[in-house]
Amino acid sequence: MIVPLLFLVDPRPIDFLVIPAAFIVANFVEYIIHRWPLHHKYTGLEFMLDLHMLHHDYFDETTYSIDRYEDFGMIVFPPIVLNMLAMVVTPAFCAVVWLLLGRNMALLFYATVMGYYILMQLLHVLTHLPESHSMAHLPGIRYLWIHHNIHHTRNRMVKVNFNFIVPIADIVFGTSTQR
Repeated sequence: MIVPLLFLVDPRPIDFLVIPAAFIVANFVEYIIHRWPLHHKYTGLEFMLDLHMLHHDYFDETTYSIDRYEDFGMIVFPPIVLNMLAMVVTPAFCAVVWLLLGRNMALLFYATVMGYYILMQLLHVLTHLPESHSMAHLPGIRYLWIHHNIHHTRNRMVKVNFNFIVPIADIVFGTSTQR
């Protein structure tokens, strides 16, 4: 996330407008991947569903919270996800941004997407804390804890609450609920 920022050259204020745009793009990509390949079978992408269902089988409505250190392995995304995001998916988007908007915006886009991913990992852990944990009662975390807990209900996981950070795409597509 920091490395692309080191390569910025005389950034203009307008260059920083790419940051909210990149955040929105990352939010919709997160939603699309989580809603479809992580919850439905597609030829060639079965591994995504299988891997994600390990998480849902481990943390369902009856065993939703982290109870011991070993549980983190079922919450934090495997390294291959970060590698694919950092070396394949994001650079493809950045190439388009570079061609259309220039180098600085592409670098800021990359840094924002990587920051989004880090925040998503952190919030995913926080949304699996025991309900009694003090962090689970912070206002924004509480909202996301409920949001994600609903998603882990077996009969609703393919229908609602696919975003982690801010349910922007969930709201746009009508799949966000707190009930």
